[in-house]
Amino acid sequence: GIVGYRIKSVAPDGNLATSPDRDEYYPVYYTTERQYSGTVYGLDLFDGGVREEALKRARDRNELAASKVIVLHSGTGDRRGFFVLLPVYTKSMSHETVEERRHNIAGFVQGVFQLNAMIETILSSLRTPLDLNIFAPDSGPNAFPIYIHTSSLRTIPFNTEPLHFLTAGRHWSGTLEVSNLKWKLVATPISGGHATHVSAWLLLIAGFLATGVIVVLMWSSARHELHLIRTNQEMTELAQTDALTELPNRRALID
Repeated sequence: GIVGYRIKSVAPDGNLATSPDRDEYYPVYYTTERQYSGTVYGLDLFDGGVREEALKRARDRNELAASKVIVLHSGTGDRRGFFVLLPVYTKSMSHETVEERRHNIAGFVQGVFQLNAMIETILSSLRTPLDLNIFAPDSGPNAFPIYIHTSSLRTIPFNTEPLHFLTAGRHWSGTLEVSNLKWKLVATPISGGHATHVSAWLLLIAGFLATGVIVVLMWSSARHELHLIRTNQEMTELAQTDALTELPNRRALID
């Protein structure tokens, strides 16, 4: 019922293209996203890259799995973000082993998070004398942060610096974990600020971030799960109705 619907994959250049013929697809069938739903519908997660990697991890381990940071195909501005997946298995079918999980997978509940929107929403009300630098999990000493939340108390321009430079001076570092995704957080005091309790501030900030992600995920998952249940019920009822309708015809063919 969606005009122009097609199953599509992310091409090497980052653009969307019609998926090649495959034996199996995992396209997006339902989304709460309204503004960019035309882009989201049909997007295949079984792409041979980071999307498929997260999909297989969630399916085979029966756990929440997070993707690496990618450029999202919805949103505005800086569209870097990540997604998390929860596997949904066929009702009443066993999924105790990896083989059973692969055979009885029914789909996934996916939550997508745009980094800048997520972090700024969670931390917008905090007034701390700290700049927060977030680095990708595999960042080396020369890596630059993938996202920076500057202090609202800052009065001079901010200069982006690599990891080794930030950790050479006064700082506090820690890890923000979302499932298998582990970002490195580095907080540095602003010039002229009072950062006596840097560790306490960062623990608070990390707590806000982790709690914010979990709360949003749980809310999204609940809505998606209800929709999946209703859709499954509707499809079951439709299949039963079709079977009853076709039964006389099948008997006639046998006669």
